[in-house]
Amino acid sequence: MKGSDGEANDAEHHPDLTDELSRAIAARLPPRCLNHNRKGGRPRADDLACPRGIVFVPREGVRWQRLPAAELSCPSGSTCRRYFRDWTAAGVWAKAHVQLLDLLGEEGW
Repeated sequence: MKGSDGEANDAEHHPDLTDELSRAIAARLPPRCLNHNRKGGRPRADDLACPRGIVFVPREGVRWQRLPAAELSCPSGSTCRRYFRDWTAAGVWAKAHVQLLDLLGEEGW
């Protein structure tokens, strides 16, 4: 749904990813390597945009390649999948689990 200024309303467009949930995840992300590729290449995707795609995939039951990245304002399905894999290996989800459950409980989920 579009707001009065013509922009998509993030709260309506991404109902599963509130600011509190985003902060809970962001606090546990591994530090970014600023020089990830010395030979150049594309810049890294925004770490805070990836969780929108990561949360959407299991909730909607879609495949990573079918992720509507443009509609969700997140990176491609391949990128979100790679971040999910890396963050799972780094223990991001396990570390954030308790805090996320507390936040969801406060919101009535």
